[in-house]
Amino acid sequence: HRTEFLQYRELLGKSETMKYIIVTSQVTEELLTILKNNHNFRPIILTPDTSVRTPSEVEIVAIDNDEEGGVDIQQLIDHLMNQDVKTAFLDMGPTMFMSFLERNLVDEIFLTIAPKIVGNIDNEAITLGETALFAAEFVPQFDLIHTKQVENEVFLRYIRNLNT
Repeated sequence: HRTEFLQYRELLGKSETMKYIIVTSQVTEELLTILKNNHNFRPIILTPDTSVRTPSEVEIVAIDNDEEGGVDIQQLIDHLMNQDVKTAFLDMGPTMFMSFLERNLVDEIFLTIAPKIVGNIDNEAITLGETALFAAEFVPQFDLIHTKQVENEVFLRYIRNLNT
């Protein structure tokens, strides 16, 4: 899929090397195994957990916890800006997603709809965003620009609608 992916990025005018950044409060051996790749990119894990020995294919960057025990979002944003990151694929959960959305830092969303059912604490559903509500006139709007079905999964790409 690498060649197809690179051709698609070039078609979109995104020829710079993409950074793949994972933000997590705990680095597990399972995560490190998943991140091993032969695609000539080095995933970056931003985490307060620097106790795990990491393979050379992965970079670990220490960031602090916030008051609630999660990752310090402002420190994360500062790190990305100091590294002159202009484009990044951030794989994150709903709480962190809302922190980025509240700061107006999300311009594209890639969603995968897959036939897997998951839940979280107390059998609550996982949602796209948690922890914040926007006033009706300030709800960020995104436009669907691409869909693709691969077997039983559907991939959706949205871009931020700046006209609403």
